[in-house]
Amino acid sequence: MSSCSRSTNNEKSGNQAFALHFLSYRLPQMAKAANADALRDAFEGDLEEARRHVERSFRPIDSAGYDDRMPDELEISTEHLQETIHEPPTDSLLRNIALTTALLAALGAIAALQAGGTVNEALVLKTEAGRLQAEASDQWSYYQAKGIKATIQDGARTTWIAAGKPVPPSVDAAIQRYGAEQQDIEQAAHEKERERDEKSAGADHLLARHHRFATSVAVLQVGIALGAVAALTRQRLVWLGSGILGLA
Repeated sequence: MSSCSRSTNNEKSGNQAFALHFLSYRLPQMAKAANADALRDAFEGDLEEARRHVERSFRPIDSAGYDDRMPDELEISTEHLQETIHEPPTDSLLRNIALTTALLAALGAIAALQAGGTVNEALVLKTEAGRLQAEASDQWSYYQAKGIKATIQDGARTTWIAAGKPVPPSVDAAIQRYGAEQQDIEQAAHEKERERDEKSAGADHLLARHHRFATSVAVLQVGIALGAVAALTRQRLVWLGSGILGLA
């Protein structure tokens, strides 16, 4: 509205200027004209200039859609435009993608922590199982040593009998002692082997959990990557795929 009123005021100012020009400059010339031809030429020049001024004042809009009478600079309030530019985006899809990606990242961190914890516990149990296996092997070696000693004493007993002499009581006592010690060593070896099997089974279970958690971390990372792709492409289908991977 202000632009149109300013254009109208410009037209009035132009008409007034033309009238002043006519009164101050052309009238004295017409007064000085000596004959009718000079007077006619003066009026014809004034009429032609008036016609051009009227055409410039009421020029229609050209084919490109611009009006030459419009001012060069338009008064536009930029306050609302600046508020619109600085206003943060409120796209619900992007907000949902961000929330889903954050949730997947949190789940991935928990899964990675569990994977690291389970593998550490499995390594500890495997180490304990190895130690128990070594102790059981030592017990069986001790058992074999006692068996060898008992065999030697039994050989000595046979020698005394073959010689027709009475077997010394110490030989029979040694054979009985070695037999009893072998039974105790055998029980200890079996106990070590049982503990070894329990530790090994626990380690295997933890390793299986570790593999599941590691797979979950990989799947969640793929879901996070799909979430980033969905945020860039604004594709709901890709976002749904990211959520499905997170639930899997």
